[in-house]
Amino acid sequence: MYLILASILVAVILAIIILSRKKKIPENNYELVDTRIDERDKLLLNLIKKGGHSISSLAKESGLSKSVVWRRIRKLEEMGLIETSKGIGKVEINLTDKGRDLLGNS
Repeated sequence: MYLILASILVAVILAIIILSRKKKIPENNYELVDTRIDERDKLLLNLIKKGGHSISSLAKESGLSKSVVWRRIRKLEEMGLIETSKGIGKVEINLTDKGRDLLGNS
């Protein structure tokens, strides 16, 4: 009987220790966004500035894979540098004023 109680007590203590050491998840996704702009981001912003681009065309012109372009587009959108909207059969991507300002200053 005492052996069972001791085992349960040890299990509860271990569970408390493990749960207390878990990393906290940020409350919003903005904390997960890398706020640095590198040369690939600038390349994509300059291509978007020219207009008329989809994810596929940005991937072709930049030489990056579609998945890399998509991740960077999401990052740039969360940073407020671009806006995306779904058009007929594709995602339309446009610079925001903040994005134009960044390109004008770099």
